[in-house]
Amino acid sequence: MSDHPTQGKLLFIGGAAGVGKTSVVSRVTELVASRSHANCVVRNTGTYFKNALESIGQPVAGRDEIRHARWKAVESTVAAQIVSEFHIFEEGSENLLFIVDTHFAVSSPLGYMIGLGIKYIEAASASIFDSEITQKMEQYLAAVVLVETDLLSILQRRQVDLDRIRV
Repeated sequence: MSDHPTQGKLLFIGGAAGVGKTSVVSRVTELVASRSHANCVVRNTGTYFKNALESIGQPVAGRDEIRHARWKAVESTVAAQIVSEFHIFEEGSENLLFIVDTHFAVSSPLGYMIGLGIKYIEAASASIFDSEITQKMEQYLAAVVLVETDLLSILQRRQVDLDRIRV
């Protein structure tokens, strides 16, 4: 992606819990702001899941507890909510970087939660992309980024992160 985007770009950033996804997202938004006139829109799938679970009467104290909640009950709703925000690309998206901060997969008692699962693709195809989903995604998709590190680094990050309780 150039320093001066002329059309909107979609960026998915994902990885394991505690690997530093949100830190990477923060740094990307700082760099984009300092080097171009682009606007960044950041969406965290965990926040969507937390809000959706609360809307069905299952409050969770934080995003780290979602894996122990009834997340499958809201998976399609969350996918549709995130994809619905892609309409921003149809509304004149010059100088826009839309970042989705997600886990690509999370182990839970109900099985693996897939951060970029088929629910997103189904919701997208029923939404703005219709039958042209592949063409539209290719037009806007800048990258899918996997943030990874060794387990010791994740453990060290978790020990100093006093704002979150990892479960």
